[in-house]
Amino acid sequence: TGAGISTASGINDYASKAKQSIATGSGALDRKKSKGSRLDTSPTYSHFVLASMHRAGLLSHWVQQNHDGLPQKAGYPQSELNEIHGSWFDPSNPVVPMSGSLREDLLERLHHECNKTDLCLAIGTSLCGMNADSIVEVTAKNALFLRRRKVGLGSVIIGIQRTAMDNLATLRIFAKIDDVMALLAQKLSLDVPTLGYVPSIPRNCIVDGQHNIFRVPYLPNGAPSQQRLRSQTEKPVISWDLSVGARVKLTAGPGKGFEGEIISTPDTEVSLEMNKSYSVRFPCTREGENLGKGLKVYRFGIWWIEAACNGSLTLLPLVNVK
Repeated sequence: TGAGISTASGINDYASKAKQSIATGSGALDRKKSKGSRLDTSPTYSHFVLASMHRAGLLSHWVQQNHDGLPQKAGYPQSELNEIHGSWFDPSNPVVPMSGSLREDLLERLHHECNKTDLCLAIGTSLCGMNADSIVEVTAKNALFLRRRKVGLGSVIIGIQRTAMDNLATLRIFAKIDDVMALLAQKLSLDVPTLGYVPSIPRNCIVDGQHNIFRVPYLPNGAPSQQRLRSQTEKPVISWDLSVGARVKLTAGPGKGFEGEIISTPDTEVSLEMNKSYSVRFPCTREGENLGKGLKVYRFGIWWIEAACNGSLTLLPLVNVK
């Protein structure tokens, strides 16, 4: 997905510059007006549909070019999401500058999905030459040029802007994304709840009733733990302390190894609209001349907690410092 899927939430894209644009201009009659921080925006109906498709077993992986956390707020699991261009809610994966470098593990994951995808939905992206475009191109070409081998169904491109890959698409739809996804949900008979994400954290993962310290099946370095003996019924766990004042260290990204501090938790935030994240202070984690300089406050999405508790992450984004 590209910026076009989020414009209905009030977040501007990079391509719709015309004043009468039906995406972000005066022609966008059903577009929400952005209020407050873009960090506190809500998912669009399309985000909720894609999350419902995943729960129904119809969508296996999501390559997210945006940074907005809206897939997770709609209930899509963090473990099945590749935020290839960075995230506003993961300090180990800061927004990648236009001249910056993608995280190697995320790029490797993208290439892995390229080799196994049989149907790709390209939604709201201009497909202007980014690495993430490769999954659309490869899936489309497999279907177009390897038809005799019956290799996949190709790529479907949805959005109002023409792209350089329109000629490769099995199906090309020029329309508002929410309209298309509403019709798709109806066709698939999907149940599409739109209440937003509520974390599901087992009680036994909460340490002694302390709501910001969790038992998670990982090692102190953030790697998943393994059963040491065949007789063990559970994996070893650590206490993951995300309470105010806890010292933490990044495990990946340009700021790997940087140390910081939890400065607020969801139950200490002032605004209810902000109750989806923790706040963490680190030296600047973004690639560039300011990397490692000064101190900045980053959001850390609450959905990371559920993913860590169920052991679905390949690496914890941050770990405690003793």
